[in-house]
This record gives sequence, C-alpha cells and structure tokens, in this order.
Amino acid sequence: MDIGNEFIQAIIASGTDRALGGIVALGKKVAPALWSALSTKGKKQFEVNLKNFGDRLMSEVRQRVQAGGLSKEQIAAALDQPDLVSLVISTLAQAAQTSDTEKQKLLAKLVAERLGCNTDSELALVTPMASEAITRLNAQHLKLLALRYILASQRYDETANTESGSEDTRRLREVEWVIGTFEPYQDFVASVHDAEHLVAVGCAGGLEGFLADELKSALTRMVSPDLDLDMLAKTETWCHLETVWNNGRLAGMRLTSVGSLVGMYTSDILAKRPTEVSKWLNRSST
Repeated sequence: MDIGNEFIQAIIASGTDRALGGIVALGKKVAPALWSALSTKGKKQFEVNLKNFGDRLMSEVRQRVQAGGLSKEQIAAALDQPDLVSLVISTLAQAAQTSDTEKQKLLAKLVAERLGCNTDSELALVTPMASEAITRLNAQHLKLLALRYILASQRYDETANTESGSEDTRRLREVEWVIGTFEPYQDFVASVHDAEHLVAVGCAGGLEGFLADELKSALTRMVSPDLDLDMLAKTETWCHLETVWNNGRLAGMRLTSVGSLVGMYTSDILAKRPTEVSKWLNRSST
C-alpha cells in the first residue's frame, strides 16, 4: 500500500475527477477502522468530507503552482520527507471526520503550504501541530485565535490612506478601518472556557499583571497613537470587542507559534484575502 505515492499522483492530477477519487480512496486506507465502523450514512458523509477536502486542497495547490511558489518537482519530492507523508496521512484522517468548511480550508492550506517548504523549517515543524489542533477547535475557538492574531499582528496601512482631507476625515477613516476589520467577528462571543481550551491544545499561553495588554493599547498599536478612541467607543464594534476582550481573557493571552499560524489562516479566510506566510515567519510576539 503506497499511500505516499498515491497521494502525490492525485495532487499532480490536480483538479480531475480521478484526483478526487484518489483522495477518497486514500482516506479509506489511512483510516480503515473508522471506515469499517461507520454506518452506511456515516460512510457517505466520510466520502463527501474527503471529496470536499480534496477539492480545496487541489485549489490551494493550483494557486501556489500558478503563482510560482510551488513546483511539480517539489510536490514529487514530498515522498523524500517522512514527516510530510506522516502529515498527509494524519490530515486525511482528520479531514474525513469533519464537514466544517473552515476547518477543511485550514487543513488544505496547511498541507499545500507544507509541500513547498524545507523539512527542518519552522513552518514544517509547526504544521503538524497546527493540523492536530484544528481538529480540537470549534468555530468560536478559531475566531478567538483570529481576533487575537489580528490585534497583535495586523497594522493600518497609513500610506494607502493618505488622501487629502482634514484631520477629522483622517480620524474617521481610521475608525472605519477598525470597524471593517472586525466586522467578521460580530457574530460570536467568548468565554473563559474558550481561553482555557486554547491553552490546553497548545495554541495560547498567558501573561498576567503589568505584562497583560489593554484593548485600547492594542488598538492604538494597530492603527496609530492618535486613533480616536472616543469616536470608536460610541460604535457597536467597540462594545463587542470589549466584551470579547474581557470574557475571552484576551488581555493576558499570548499566542504560541501554533496559535498564531492557525489565527493567521483563519483571519485571512474570514477576510477573503490571500495569505502571506512571510508575515507569520517574521512575526513579533503575539
């Protein structure tokens, strides 16, 4: 049973029905006990999950090949890396067990990104841990990671917003940017239990006392020291952010390398933008 070679051939045949069929067949091979224990209905869902994952993985691979960030030679060389083959096997088993769209997108991005990096790189070492963590997180946990990542890592591009205008116009523009940035997070709440769970799965740690952050400080670092906090405080965005910040214990939360990687990918998926992994590689403490 040459699982690694079958997977590589499926990837090289990216986008074809044969490729998707190959992904499903591989899933049955890497998780035989699960497959045999499922009911007829469960087996059908297993196959649907893997087809959806395969489709998303093929899409991620095609995008990277077209952008020049991944070559077919690199894909073929994946068999030379036992840790990568191990990641593929475990991820197929994980993808078969979830129909959650966001989780499947995250797993696909991780595998596709791993295909193009060196086996001893930081990204290669963190990817399997991130893949495992994703299966132990729900949608709320993922959004909490993304929100914390954004607060620590995303920055307002002042050079892209230097249109002529008054000081009041500039301040309004900054507040509008904050509102737009956090719009995808308006539909969820956080709790202490969420924060504890993120620590338990290795996505976060904590700092207390004078080392803990403040929401106002985090936002002014994101935008500018002159961010009009009084104007922002009158918005629903501020009220929601403050609630999540306090209930989710974000003040004392610091993301691990695993948490920041998952948070980055999740925030990009929610914002519908491409991921620049270099931002994670060059990250400061989150």
